[in-house]
Amino acid sequence: MSQRLDGTFTVDPWGLDIDLLRRMGPLADVRWSIVVHGEDLIPSDGPALLVAPRRWAPSQAAVVARAVLRSTGRPLRVAGIPDVAPVGPLLRRFGGVVDHPAETASLLRAGELVLVRRLPDVDVPTIAVQTHGWELGRRWTVRFDAQP
Repeated sequence: MSQRLDGTFTVDPWGLDIDLLRRMGPLADVRWSIVVHGEDLIPSDGPALLVAPRRWAPSQAAVVARAVLRSTGRPLRVAGIPDVAPVGPLLRRFGGVVDHPAETASLLRAGELVLVRRLPDVDVPTIAVQTHGWELGRRWTVRFDAQP
């Protein structure tokens, strides 16, 4: 906690503060009840793309990220944050990244999990993501399926 107060906490090259992400997890569990199916498809290490092809509401990305962290212990990078202060830097602390091919490629080279809305042309494991829930509701279902 003292590191957080004196500003000596660490963030990765893309702005993720893993300690902050893990500390906020219990709050997400209070907000949402998440049922997960197919989490065994997510690799325990190495890069993978999670593809949610339809447009999502703001909490859907957070729900999927929490489901991945809780199921695998790995943070999920969510592509599509706005690249403007103060929103962009804040969302980066929780795993958000801009939706740009170069940023996605660098994350995949580093072995990260990245949630995107459209499938780029890359040679990494790809997992389809489906969510079912209501933006203002508590109950969510997240389903991971093998990409055809």
